[in-house]
Amino acid sequence: MLEDVRKISLPCQKIRYVRDDLTPVGGMDAGDQAGRYGYTGLLITRPAFYDVILSQVPPHRIQWGKRILGFEQNQYGVMVRVADGTTQHGDILIGA
Repeated sequence: MLEDVRKISLPCQKIRYVRDDLTPVGGMDAGDQAGRYGYTGLLITRPAFYDVILSQVPPHRIQWGKRILGFEQNQYGVMVRVADGTTQHGDILIGA
């Protein structure tokens, strides 16, 4: 999946923080992410990211419209608490 995302995304070199009226608040250089975290940040549109996810994740594994209250992660995976009172367990959590 990562390779498909890389094909249609751009590397994130800088991060700029702005207010809702686009007034600058601050920023930071993001060009050294690979050295610090092992990967670079990627910029991708939400619809393009959805397309990648939907092309590779089985439909029964995707849940739409859930309100997440919280999650816990450990060496075995992730547990998600949902507003409808249920909990979900899995290997990864993608919030898109």
